Amino acid sequence: MAKNVLIAGENEELCDLLSNYAEKEGFNVKVICDIRDEEQRIIRECTLFGPDIVFLSGSYADEDDKCTHASLMADVYSIVKTKTNPDDLSLLSYPIDMSELAAVFDKHNENKNSLIAFNKNNMSIITEGKEIGLELTEYDVLAILSKNPNRVFSRSQLAYEVSGVDAPSGEKAIEDAVITLKEKIDGLSPRWSLKFLWGVGYKFEVI
Repeated sequence: MAKNVLIAGENEELCDLLSNYAEKEGFNVKVICDIRDEEQRIIRECTLFGPDIVFLSGSYADEDDKCTHASLMADVYSIVKTKTNPDDLSLLSYPIDMSELAAVFDKHNENKNSLIAFNKNNMSIITEGKEIGLELTEYDVLAILSKNPNRVFSRSQLAYEVSGVDAPSGEKAIEDAVITLKEKIDGLSPRWSLKFLWGVGYKFEVI
């Protein structure tokens, strides 16, 4: 499955550096390098392009939360001149530290989709050599849980992550999706499973 990188910033030299590096790593690349582009274009591209990695710089650096919500499977990085929190791995230094950039792609190649391959074009996953079709909410729920292995999510947390809904109707939709999702994927792999923690929530348990 093709891998995608979305780059947004006004510095053409920086955009070219990131684009060239990503292409050498085998990614499809889309670049937004124009200060006149409105914020909503980035959100649309996150939704339609389906990036695996997003790099934001300049006036776009503060759009990380919106990009994360618009593209649930993307790793989003803001490139900043000064790191307010040196331990925040979602922040990269500018000028670019090539070791930091290499670590971003190393992390992706080692961990992303190592257990499950996601294909949003036809709403399916591939694991253990089997392809399984999913409904949209099932797909989004599994994407979130598998990206955060062994972390427990409550129904309300998942409802917010999937659709921004913080209401009983949203939680009911999540509950229904998890039940049907578990029926479809139970027993597919000896390496992971979808767990119900009654009264607490759900988790993608990696063995």
